Amino acid sequence: MCPYFYRLSVAALTFIIGLGVTSLRSTFYPPTLNIGEETPLLTELIAVEEDWHQASVRHERPTLERVLADEFTNIDQCSQQTDKARFIRMTMGEYIRGAAYSFDNPQVQSSTPDKVTMEVGKTWMAPGYGNYHFRDIDTFIRRGGRWQVASSDTATLSSATCR
Repeated sequence: MCPYFYRLSVAALTFIIGLGVTSLRSTFYPPTLNIGEETPLLTELIAVEEDWHQASVRHERPTLERVLADEFTNIDQCSQQTDKARFIRMTMGEYIRGAAYSFDNPQVQSSTPDKVTMEVGKTWMAPGYGNYHFRDIDTFIRRGGRWQVASSDTATLSSATCR
């Protein structure tokens, strides 16, 4: 009788611990989101993406300063790496006013309460310059209750020239 009770107790305890671990994992590491699936987290991150890109084409330095983390790093389609200060300088001088961005198929790849890595398709459209399609892997960090872009790595899906 005693060995049976011991085995049953161990099995029950293992089951309860397994439920707890599964619950924690789904809380801190949500699975990749499906196309069209809306979640509060995804909505927040897309809003940061939109602020970032709208500020870029409108040359809004204060918005860029707010949405890009101090340690922001950008790696473009030509493997050129830039920090926050240089990225903002380049944006103020080179981005074409009137350009537009669209986003498609955002997918959260990994997530903790204060850091999220998201893959998202983007299309940059500028009058007289054509459209460029690319995929970014963007990493966001939460500071002071708000999300900022910590890094962005671009893979071009259509022809874009490298300097």
